[in-house]
Parts: sequence; C-alpha cells; structure tokens
Amino acid sequence: MLALEVGKGALAAGLGSLGDSFWTPPLCTAAGVAGHIWPVFLGFRGGGGLAAAIGFSLVVFPLEAIWMLSI
Repeated sequence: MLALEVGKGALAAGLGSLGDSFWTPPLCTAAGVAGHIWPVFLGFRGGGGLAAAIGFSLVVFPLEAIWMLSI
C-alpha cells in the first residue's frame, strides 16, 4: 500500500516534469499531495500526504531523497 502511495507522488512529479516550466513539477506534486490530504471522493477527509511527497522527492531530487530516507 505504501508503494502505491509513493508511486502516485512519483507519477505526479514525472508527469509534471514533461512541461517546459520550472514550476510545473512542484505544482503538480502540490496538487497530488493536497489530493491525498483532502480527497474529494471521501468528503475531504483523508490521510497524510507524506508518501506522495516522498515519491516527488525520489523523482525530482533522487540522491537527496535516498540520503534522507537512509537517516
């Protein structure tokens, strides 16, 4: 289950990196994390967005994310 949550964050950052702007991956990830925290289909009651943020970090900053996760 955790892998799916991380994968969703990584997918959002990966799709965002297809754009030309520097701000596209962070904005796509912010939307994904907000969707995890306040899901529309669950009445805006959800869980945390930490796993999605980790997935974003693994795509955008892979070395730093691996270092951070090792600690």
